[in-house]
Amino acid sequence: MSYSQFSIDTVETTLGITIVETVGIFADTPPVEYSDFLTQALKKYIPLALAIGTEKARSELILTPILVELMIEPYYPNWLYQELIDNCLPWQEGKNMSFGDFNEQYTLHDSYWIGIFYNIGYEQAITLAIQWDAVWLPDEIKKNITVVDDYPYLFIRLRGIEQVSTANYVEIGDISRIIGSWEFEEIEGKKFLAIDDVLGGQINIVYKGEETFLALEKNKSILNI
Repeated sequence: MSYSQFSIDTVETTLGITIVETVGIFADTPPVEYSDFLTQALKKYIPLALAIGTEKARSELILTPILVELMIEPYYPNWLYQELIDNCLPWQEGKNMSFGDFNEQYTLHDSYWIGIFYNIGYEQAITLAIQWDAVWLPDEIKKNITVVDDYPYLFIRLRGIEQVSTANYVEIGDISRIIGSWEFEEIEGKKFLAIDDVLGGQINIVYKGEETFLALEKNKSILNI
């Protein structure tokens, strides 16, 4: 018997099962953002699946992209990529302070690099994006957690960039670099920042402008630092 010949009544009678229906079973499930991949895939394949008109076509062209979307969850939330590229993070909610002041209260130790974003076409500023190790944060800011996926995101805006360079960087595969230590010094109006990772890589930045620190939760809520 083909799938199209089955009905709910037939299944209940033939297999002797009882179907229990619950209203609102997914009422408390929070909505999630879907990727551009799924949007484009369904836009392209739904008309084709409906034109073919078979269960096989609907399964392969409509259901498969949805299942792939559910199976391959991005490591970072979708908003992070978009706002870094569009340069529209809520910097007005950040805190202006020097690296010296930051170092008196917090640390970057054991935090994970996400990347350095340099909007070189439009401004003389960069954004350091870091998954901030919550183990070292005061409890009033973020409760001590050990699950990396739950770490907040720290964005550091540096203005008046004069030089950005790297040293001792080699290909390490699909893993994120962990920050080991960092040094900051200001000499004759210029600021020198060096951030070392545990694998020996180093980022060196020379700049003259001010710094803004912005911390966000995975759900984009703001942490007061």
